[in-house]
Amino acid sequence: MIPVAPVAFYGSQVAGAHGLVATAYLIGLIAMLFTAYSYTQLVTLNPFAGSVYNFVR
Repeated sequence: MIPVAPVAFYGSQVAGAHGLVATAYLIGLIAMLFTAYSYTQLVTLNPFAGSVYNFVR
């Protein structure tokens, strides 16, 4: 996904969301930042190459 992908859908969503589309995108961004931060913490604890399965173990 490219960072500007939501721009293509913004106009069609703004009416149904009563102008809160940007707020929903902001909440999603914050959730993704927390997820990215947790992955950085997991990598420092378990620096072996692998997938998410490696972290779950």
